[in-house]
Amino acid sequence: MPGFEIDALQGKSLAKAMLEWCIPPMRFESLGSPGFYVSWARPALFATAVETDFNNSNFRQQSYDVGGQLDFQLHVLHRFPMMLSVGVAEGFGGGGFAKTEFMASLQVL
Repeated sequence: MPGFEIDALQGKSLAKAMLEWCIPPMRFESLGSPGFYVSWARPALFATAVETDFNNSNFRQQSYDVGGQLDFQLHVLHRFPMMLSVGVAEGFGGGGFAKTEFMASLQVL
């Protein structure tokens, strides 16, 4: 879950709920040059809640995160579409293991 290390949330059972709002993309007419340009940017916001060991009150933990992501559709030399994604998420709860995480990825389609 974004905002937590891989093994930070532990439990034998879990319940998870996620809400994501994908905002319609913003389209650009002239952002860049003919050989390299951005055609649109799409923002998304999300929130997640996880409860581990919900059937055992001695070990039960509740954790939350909120974050956002921005995807850019890039074109290079009119032939190579790419997707650049950047995002950030902040974790809460989880026994004090929460933190702020950043993400960046480039996908060549």
